[in-house]
Amino acid sequence: MALKFLNKKGWHTGSLRNIENVWKLEQKHEAEELGKHIHEERERDNHLAKGKPRVRQLHHQRSLPSGSAVPGALFEDKPHSAK
Repeated sequence: MALKFLNKKGWHTGSLRNIENVWKLEQKHEAEELGKHIHEERERDNHLAKGKPRVRQLHHQRSLPSGSAVPGALFEDKPHSAK
């Protein structure tokens, strides 16, 4: 007996109406979380701006010793010793 009629029931999780409702609720929840996250960041930035003057941080690149490795390489080439 085929059970294709089940997805037409209102309580079935595979019905298109229920799938659509779940998707809409998930989108709403994600939008609320994003709004909450943005609000927290703005509050934190405002709190930092009120307390101290902003100091601009400079990021310096570490200079590599000449000839040791190619920039961006994960490992250095080491000569293999013959024993």
